[in-house]
Amino acid sequence: MPRISTITLIILAGLALAVPAPVRSAERPAETAPETAESDGGGPVHMLTGNEPSYFALARDDDDTENHVEFYLSIKYPLLTGPIESWLGERSRLYFNYNGKYDYYVFSRDSSPIISRRQNPGLMYEYQRPPVSHFHLQSIKTGYFHESNGQTIDTIEEYRTIDNPADYVSRGWDYIPLALKFAVSQNRHGFFGNLYAAVEGRYFLDKQLFRHNREDEIFWEPVAEQPRIEDYDGIRTKLSTVLILPYIEAREIKFSATLRSGSRKFNLSQRYEATFRLFDLPLYIYYFRGYGIELATYHEKGTTYGIGVEFW
Repeated sequence: MPRISTITLIILAGLALAVPAPVRSAERPAETAPETAESDGGGPVHMLTGNEPSYFALARDDDDTENHVEFYLSIKYPLLTGPIESWLGERSRLYFNYNGKYDYYVFSRDSSPIISRRQNPGLMYEYQRPPVSHFHLQSIKTGYFHESNGQTIDTIEEYRTIDNPADYVSRGWDYIPLALKFAVSQNRHGFFGNLYAAVEGRYFLDKQLFRHNREDEIFWEPVAEQPRIEDYDGIRTKLSTVLILPYIEAREIKFSATLRSGSRKFNLSQRYEATFRLFDLPLYIYYFRGYGIELATYHEKGTTYGIGVEFW
């Protein structure tokens, strides 16, 4: 698959930095709503929102001496809103999703290359349930997604001819997710704010776009048993909350913990994330320990961590 260009990355970064967060109509003063809509022109760009946390961070892997800048962009855009509401109800939405991850080797490599690590577009259907009790099922999501790293090497001959070959090993597969998100509503006093728990299963398909074989084989070294992506991914759980700290300037810290395992074998990976405001900057930190720091080496265990700013 072709590599992402620098120009494309700049455009995506511009979207993340320039597109304003959507404002709910209930939050706007009634007398200023028409003026706001007229002044910025309105238009469909204002329907673009964040999906997962998007961030820009200085990162390091434990088995790599190269510090690098990591950029992660996650957005969603609603499609066919009117027909979907008519067919499936007003709480139903169909989204185009895009999640992309890039590493920028500005410190350690000639010409400071940008390496595409993850390209994850897809269509997502989401149904939001109304809060009916203190503990309730908040949403159900499913869809069809493609995940790859946008790279090109798929033979051992190519692997042996370039520097940093693991950065360019081609990976790609399609999957169907099913995710349930539960919410525990509170009055935002004490140590915890609202608490959310999500459970997700992924079914990986044998074909990409129903035509090409998926790419998850280890071809550059002998292996006793050929691994598959289902050995390291397929079952995910995520717990997220806001920690309320009244005696420090940050006041609130958004925290999440994600556990991931294979659906065919138990290979545990864990990721912890926290965001808090420091001098008006949304400071973001993360720590990951487990399998698949990158898609190219999804079967290898490692540690990575980073610090930066979160866009949304």
